[in-house]
Amino acid sequence: MDVRSDDSVAAAAEEAAAKVRALDVLVNNAGVFPEDGSEQLEHLPLDCFEEAFAVNVVGVARVTRLFLPLLGRAVHPRVMNISSLAGSVSSKEDSRYYCYSASKAALNMLTRAMAAELRPRGVTVVAVTPGWVKTEIGGPNAPLAVEESARSLAGTIGRISHHDAGHFLDRDGQKGVAQW
Repeated sequence: MDVRSDDSVAAAAEEAAAKVRALDVLVNNAGVFPEDGSEQLEHLPLDCFEEAFAVNVVGVARVTRLFLPLLGRAVHPRVMNISSLAGSVSSKEDSRYYCYSASKAALNMLTRAMAAELRPRGVTVVAVTPGWVKTEIGGPNAPLAVEESARSLAGTIGRISHHDAGHFLDRDGQKGVAQW
């Protein structure tokens, strides 16, 4: 599905609803890294911010909103927003990755807000960093294989409880490792 499109996400939610009664886990994993990463502010195309926020933040809000009816039917519904250590405001020491970093910081704030709203409805929302993974975004120098990160994330999904709501977890589900 295209997380930038209401119609595309609505069609995916309708298709899911036709196949399952409830959704236990929603993983918001769509992400873009629209800039080169080393641009100086005065040379950075501002539409890179728009693209990063459209997918990495607004897309998460759109998908979560349209899948809420299915989540609401689950016994222990969880939403895992895939974030990044690049979105850590307290750890930011350089000027690299303006758009991606800003969008992931916004995703972390969105996660906190959604967790506060949805916790009373029984939905647990967390942000999780998968680590530095060998993907198109992570690049070939990343130390983690996709499979290793995915195994860790799958285990974490099973351990997420209402006590984790609104937290920024590492891929193994640990609190406090990934700093806001």
